[in-house]
Amino acid sequence: MRRWLCGYEWQSKGRRSRSAPLWHTQFEDEELPGGAIIGFRDLLELRVVAAFVQHGVHLSAIRAAIATAAVDFRDDYPLSNRKLLTDGKRIFLQAIEVATRTEKLIDVTHRQFVMPPVIKPSLFEGIDFDSQ
Repeated sequence: MRRWLCGYEWQSKGRRSRSAPLWHTQFEDEELPGGAIIGFRDLLELRVVAAFVQHGVHLSAIRAAIATAAVDFRDDYPLSNRKLLTDGKRIFLQAIEVATRTEKLIDVTHRQFVMPPVIKPSLFEGIDFDSQ
């Protein structure tokens, strides 16, 4: 989780590289002697990221979904505000079209509608915010 929140560095073949945090935390400019301070919204986002990782979604797909969703939804915490689903590889947004009241699934990273009857059987259950 520290890597997701703070980023990390590594060295390979004599070259140093850095991976940025997945998002800017609520209190990223403040730090205690023991480490970074995070807010409640950060905890919610962490829970969603952990669930996606548990279902096999690669961190690069999660990073791309966060970047795309943050821009599209104009939200610094896009994962915990939406009904998101995964097939273990991609992240989908579940939405209801207001005019026709039909269910829509959108591939968040590619910004494309997908066909719910085809994709839905392969999806894991959504993130349950009511469980402990």
